[in-house]
Amino acid sequence: MRPAPSAPKSCWPPPLRAAEPVRAADPDPVPGVLRDAGFTASMGVDPHGDPMIEARARGTNFTVLVFKCSLNSDCGTGQFITRYALQQPLDPAAMNWWNNIHMFAKAEVDDAGGPAVIVDVNPDHDGMGYRSFPNICEIWSEARQVFEEHIGS
Repeated sequence: MRPAPSAPKSCWPPPLRAAEPVRAADPDPVPGVLRDAGFTASMGVDPHGDPMIEARARGTNFTVLVFKCSLNSDCGTGQFITRYALQQPLDPAAMNWWNNIHMFAKAEVDDAGGPAVIVDVNPDHDGMGYRSFPNICEIWSEARQVFEEHIGS
């Protein structure tokens, strides 16, 4: 008899935090939410001084960036992103094909042919509720996995 498959990791921690909205305006709790979900995550600062979260899931590093900040705080939107360094540059046409079949995630190729996969998040200033944030995390996790298969990483 085969063991039951393990349940996918949810990005939502135990119920205690479930009542708190996730807000780009105050991203400080996000690393804790990700850690509670089993990921590694820490708060950092991007080159412009805006907050960012550096995290790792299933062997892949990713970053959660925040945008539309006022004086490096009170931000409005966010983005999950992973960049990949490959031996062979990828053709932008392959990324366009990938973008055409994926609804919530997008892929891009930089000038050197290095690919990235991105999921944008718009929690607004009121925050993203406890039912929406896990969905974004699941979309991110699935998109990243499918993208890594697509690029052979």
